[in-house]
Amino acid sequence: PHRAPLPSILLANVQSLENKLDDLRARLKFQRDIQDCNLLCFTETWLNPEVPDHAIQPAEFFSVHRMDRSKRKTRGGGVCLMKPWVDKTFRDALRSCSATYNSGLASGNMDEYKAASYRVRRVVKEVKRRYRKKLESQFHQNGSRSLWQGLRTITDYRTPSSRRVNADASLADELNTFYSCFEAAALSA
Repeated sequence: PHRAPLPSILLANVQSLENKLDDLRARLKFQRDIQDCNLLCFTETWLNPEVPDHAIQPAEFFSVHRMDRSKRKTRGGGVCLMKPWVDKTFRDALRSCSATYNSGLASGNMDEYKAASYRVRRVVKEVKRRYRKKLESQFHQNGSRSLWQGLRTITDYRTPSSRRVNADASLADELNTFYSCFEAAALSA
């Protein structure tokens, strides 16, 4: 089977993420190298706080970490999408591996890097095992709340968020007036 030697990270400068979400979802569904990514990092997302997290979260369950630009700058910002089992232990092991790689390049001795990369593999297995046990425990606990929580997690169910629309009677009147002019033009023709 296809397996990446280390956890894979996709880093891309997207220059507006909103109009590329369908492409991202398709690639996550059909491209194996992107499916296997543990972290998806995007720069220049051009998102603002009005765009909710669920709008940019792909169908796979990833946790969303955003850094939007605000105030005067409309461009810039970034998003990091992580698989749910990625935790501090994994991030620390990955940082350690990167540091030993850089020191190995400087010294010419890559033995420490090899050991660190094997350590990352062990950490990934351990973190995934812990996450699996956490999910399984939700099904073995007494209580319907934990059962439903486990089902929501494995099915990636999210409650639909409703954005409040400021609508009043004047908006309805304006829309009626606007569309009635087309009806009048069609009837007279």
